[in-house]
Amino acid sequence: MLFSDSPFLQGFLQQRKFTDVTLSPWSGDSKCHQRRVLTYTIPISNPLGPKSASVVETQTLFGRGPQAGGSVVDSEVLTQGIPYQDYFYTAHRYCILGLARNKARLPVSSEIRYQKQPWSLAKSLIEKNSWSGIEDYFHHLERELAKAEKLSLEEGGKDARGLLSGLRQQKRPLSWRAPGDGPQHPDPDPAPGPACTPRAPAAPASPSRLALVLNSIVLIILIALNVLLFYHLWSPERTAHTFESWHSLALAKGKIPQTATEWAEILALQKQFHSVEVHKWRQILRASVELLDEMKFSL
Repeated sequence: MLFSDSPFLQGFLQQRKFTDVTLSPWSGDSKCHQRRVLTYTIPISNPLGPKSASVVETQTLFGRGPQAGGSVVDSEVLTQGIPYQDYFYTAHRYCILGLARNKARLPVSSEIRYQKQPWSLAKSLIEKNSWSGIEDYFHHLERELAKAEKLSLEEGGKDARGLLSGLRQQKRPLSWRAPGDGPQHPDPDPAPGPACTPRAPAAPASPSRLALVLNSIVLIILIALNVLLFYHLWSPERTAHTFESWHSLALAKGKIPQTATEWAEILALQKQFHSVEVHKWRQILRASVELLDEMKFSL
């Protein structure tokens, strides 16, 4: 139903409004390790971004042998045409476990894997949007599987009550691995078949202290630049207010010019003062522009 070109999968992808779906056949050296690639286009509801994005999904099958009664399918999903597409991709592990003749268990785990580390704000946006999409996808898949299971039980003349209560999702903690490492999801079955055993999970890497220190230094620099920029923008207003006060005080204490020569001297002094003020304003604006450029470069 899930890993072939089945009517169930076709109907589910149509409900998800996936288009341009291409499924390559399974291929590999043995039945215990096979791979196939899926490509499709997904709709995006973000009003600020693109309306659709192309997706390349690589599925790897790890057969567990007849004694283990199940298989593992690892899926790596790379979404193209979105912001920070080169930084991350999502990975999922489907564990198909046969419990009885007419009963199976399907635990699914998901994680976000980083090919290179983004800065803090971008990482939070990536994780928020990715987890939202992952949860929506698997909630939808859960509902469709429950409908298919109920229909199958009803057609077989069996009571479906009590058999559908095991469907649930659990959000796994985030982890990271370097490209080329083995599967990192937890192994759901402690006793897999001896011929097809997936590699044991690696321990999730702890956050780098160096990255935290660098982020703190960048934030301190940005705060200092903001304070300096505020001071430069506030200085012209203070200077203008001070000059206005001095000019009013001088007119109050001084005498009004009486002759043409005295008026000419006043006008010359005012012109000189105006030239000095214009030069000062140009310097302040130039410094403000340089600070804004530095802040833009830091961001």
